[in-house]
Amino acid sequence: MRKKLYLLLLVIVPMTILGRNNMVTIHGKVQSTDIKELEISGFIDNPINGISKSHTLSVDNTGSFSKVISLAKSYEARLTAGIGTAKSINLSIYLSPGDEIEISINDNEIIFKGNGAEKLKFLYELDKNQLLAHDQYSALHSNQITTSDYIELIDNFKQRRNDFLKNYKGYSNLPVSFINYFNEKTSIEYLDLIVNLFKHAFYTDKSIVAYLDKYQNAIQISNYANDELVNDYSYVSNIRNFIFFVKNRQICYNNETIDFFDAVKIALTDSLKGTTRDYALAEYICSDLKDNKYDTLLIDTFNDVAKNKFAKETIEKALIDYKFRNTLIGKPLHREFALTNLADTANVQLTFGEMINKYKGNIIYLEFWSLGCGPCRKAMPTSRMIEKQLSGYPVKFVYLTYDKYHKSLWKHIFEASLTKHGHYRLTEGSDSRINKFMNSTSRPWYMLFDKQGKLISYKAEEPYSIKKTLIKLSKE
Repeated sequence: MRKKLYLLLLVIVPMTILGRNNMVTIHGKVQSTDIKELEISGFIDNPINGISKSHTLSVDNTGSFSKVISLAKSYEARLTAGIGTAKSINLSIYLSPGDEIEISINDNEIIFKGNGAEKLKFLYELDKNQLLAHDQYSALHSNQITTSDYIELIDNFKQRRNDFLKNYKGYSNLPVSFINYFNEKTSIEYLDLIVNLFKHAFYTDKSIVAYLDKYQNAIQISNYANDELVNDYSYVSNIRNFIFFVKNRQICYNNETIDFFDAVKIALTDSLKGTTRDYALAEYICSDLKDNKYDTLLIDTFNDVAKNKFAKETIEKALIDYKFRNTLIGKPLHREFALTNLADTANVQLTFGEMINKYKGNIIYLEFWSLGCGPCRKAMPTSRMIEKQLSGYPVKFVYLTYDKYHKSLWKHIFEASLTKHGHYRLTEGSDSRINKFMNSTSRPWYMLFDKQGKLISYKAEEPYSIKKTLIKLSKE
């Protein structure tokens, strides 16, 4: 009996220790009464489908918050709160199993203490010195900086990041694993900055010839393809953008007879190899399936060349999800849609199903969005223009925001959307039932419902091209 008990303890104790070591504790205090919740998002377990998990930290009436999170590995994530207010927080953070972090959020600064806090202090200072790639290309795409200024940022980016790390006063307190992560991230983000220059040129119809010449060494496929980085979602995403906005442009530039999308497929299958090719192909197919596009040729190509088991399993799951999503079209609202919790602008609680019933008799053009989503805000003037042009048609524009509630939320929502009508809030944010059910946290994300409230499309066109579809549907 004692021997059995001893053996049982040998099994239980290590498991208990392992479980405890996987825990991340985050607690602290917020000074601003505007902030009722914080969110930590960006926990991506599958770098191919990029589905992100998040955790909400509720703030009590004393301004305190606390959360224990189980992590099996280190994650890059984002800490956000009060988006749309003067006290908004949107920070890059890095969490590792075993971290115990205290966060004090004051009017003028954010203070990190505890085990693992030095990583967050470093990223906080990095952000304040404008050395995060995301901030740079967001500024470019929103026309806050000129292309020439952006190019100067690219050319200085790696040196400035390396200098910042070397001169950081808390360098000796940074874990070696984090320093290695940061150095890898610097290389990835540098290449990402270049890709986003081509992306900007693509959407603004600017010539890419000068960029092809200037960055001819940097945009070699050998600089982007590295099988050791495939478990990093930002790497896989960067490969996709490189193929779409750079490599295929090179192909089309060298041979004008090749179609744009054919060039993408050529680049995916011929330019890449190994696990990177498997992941890139799988990511592209998954993105298509999420957009309700089934490319038989690309899927057949993947089945012929792919060797990576994880990539194959991801595609199998994506195909099952694709087939299931299409069974929802033309049917009454699925239970997971209908029971999703919302709140209107008066903070009155209602369900998604109750909201849809309010607009029956009209075609409903529904957008999932947030104040922090640049493409969402950029499309609003177009939505307002189309809404005005279709004022005589049975069409309603409806908006569901992921934003957390605060006393000035709706003021900012109305300003950003240019309308006070058709607004609701997903009370569980990106953790809402509909998001979990559809495996999506996309923004913007558009849906269409018919006059009886049945789903027409779970991936509708964006405002720039939806007008004809809305007119046609409204006449049926």
